[in-house]
Amino acid sequence: MILTAGIFTQTLQVYAAVRYDADGQPISTSEPPYLAYLGIETGAETQEIPGDMNIMTTTFSDDGDDYVSVTFSEESNVIHSLTLKANINAYAYLPDDFSAESDSFADNCSLSISITSIEIRRITGQTDTLSLVDTPANNSLRIDDDGTICYDIWSDTVENLEGDANADENGYQLENVQILSCGDTLTVYYTTSGIADTSYSKGDVNQDGTITTIDAYLAQVEFSELAAGNATTLTQLQYLAADVDGNNMINSLDAYYIQKYAAELAAGNSPT
Repeated sequence: MILTAGIFTQTLQVYAAVRYDADGQPISTSEPPYLAYLGIETGAETQEIPGDMNIMTTTFSDDGDDYVSVTFSEESNVIHSLTLKANINAYAYLPDDFSAESDSFADNCSLSISITSIEIRRITGQTDTLSLVDTPANNSLRIDDDGTICYDIWSDTVENLEGDANADENGYQLENVQILSCGDTLTVYYTTSGIADTSYSKGDVNQDGTITTIDAYLAQVEFSELAAGNATTLTQLQYLAADVDGNNMINSLDAYYIQKYAAELAAGNSPT
């Protein structure tokens, strides 16, 4: 059941659209759909956010295989860096006591991303596969500056651990790129695992499968704590469940809607 502005409807999962900030950067989120795209720098052009270059983004909500791509508009003979980016809030997959200064992100993150293959489809119709010498190192998965998850595939600023000038530290042979022509498309295939269960029911704040006065109480406590300047008392999904009118904040009106609905249920009525 989902409550929106005091009205419950028959659905269990609500996924908001991908949101962007004023600069076009996907906003970090702890709920799907998530957006994946490539960050890339060649000798002629750079992609830092969607829209900088001609890219294909991917939205996903569950574990599985996906791909993202970029089509070049200028000729180049080098890829300086290549990163798989996603607007996933990294801290949603880390323990509460995680410290970026002292703890390994890869060892503590419950979400995993692995690169399956990388290919370049030439404008001529030919497809070149970039060699995968070894499995990518775990430390390629990291927190980006904005708190989202990203996967560093390649950077020519990092000296290869094996001393091979033609391979990066993860074993990707990127120097066989040769000439990138206008219209060539680079595609990265990847697998994601560990996506958290993000289903929730509006009004069911404690997520026990039913809506009662306890849920209304929890919403009211959360409102009081936030109004007093204290930290949230709820998890991310509990917060979303308590925000029944969908205005991205919890106040006494949310508690009222939940209380009213719970009273109708207790009376044997069918709330609307």
